[in-house]
Amino acid sequence: MEDRRPGLGGVVQRGLGLKEKLRSVLWLRVPVTVVLLCLAGYLAVPIAHEYQDRQTYRHAPACPAGQSRTAAADADCLVHATGLITDKKAWESCSSDSYGRRCGTVYRLWAGTRVHEEQRTESIRVEEDTYEYIHRRDHAELRFWHDELVRITVRDHTERLDPYFGFREGKLLWWLMGAWFALGAAVTVATGYVRRVLSHWKGLWVPAYYFLPYAAVASTIEGVLFDAQPMWAWIMFAVVMGPPGIVMMWVFLTERD
Repeated sequence: MEDRRPGLGGVVQRGLGLKEKLRSVLWLRVPVTVVLLCLAGYLAVPIAHEYQDRQTYRHAPACPAGQSRTAAADADCLVHATGLITDKKAWESCSSDSYGRRCGTVYRLWAGTRVHEEQRTESIRVEEDTYEYIHRRDHAELRFWHDELVRITVRDHTERLDPYFGFREGKLLWWLMGAWFALGAAVTVATGYVRRVLSHWKGLWVPAYYFLPYAAVASTIEGVLFDAQPMWAWIMFAVVMGPPGIVMMWVFLTERD
């Protein structure tokens, strides 16, 4: 029982009791923080793999001579192929998303390709200038990466059809969000603000406070690591979104009731 008597003995006893309480809180806080940090790291691993795949593609060498297309489907090299343009068509296409309805012209070529003894027909979506430059019966030089067409050259004209690396689309965006919120929870636990977050009605806004810096981090990663274009737009979005969330979170955690 805590000694509330005046004098040195009471002060020492109360100090020891406070020390024990602090120690018990820290022993609980440290493992929870470590677990949350490990979870954040685990959820960020797919992003690291995506970046590694992008770097591998950017520095991919040509496959060895005689490498078949099927055998090179999983190889980190570019398979050379030849092709003959058999057809070309252009048509209007419309699509709808969260930003509204958008329409545009689709330019597509068809080419019979050959890699050694392997033959097949490829359907290739290209830009307008490539579509206008290439004609039926033209011979083309092609490059494949993991059995995906990534480059087409006809005479002195080349178009890169680089595969998409990033997380604007697909589940990687959710992995990054999970990693960010796990990191935020770890910081909240480590700094001892869990009770305030859970006991105050404004704690309901904490996910929103975390989301604004998350949008900034995601935009920075997409713009810098994955070369999303235009890069300046992604960086500007990060600058606009990040500081307000950090300021609002700081005000909430430090204000007095």
